[in-house]
Amino acid sequence: MHGKKPTPSELLKAAKYVAPTPPDGKHVYTIVLFALDVEKLDLKDGFFLDQMLAKLHSHILVYD
Repeated sequence: MHGKKPTPSELLKAAKYVAPTPPDGKHVYTIVLFALDVEKLDLKDGFFLDQMLAKLHSHILVYD
């Protein structure tokens, strides 16, 4: 994801979170770090992932 700013749909595809249940044997985790232009996203309790990604998208300064 390094380079151009991702779209909300690209973020949604990348954010397929599943609780930590590592498989037997070798496995890989992908962690993406975002620098935002706000301290906190304006989200209500119980928000859905797509709502968070829509808010996140407009505040991304840098990501890696």
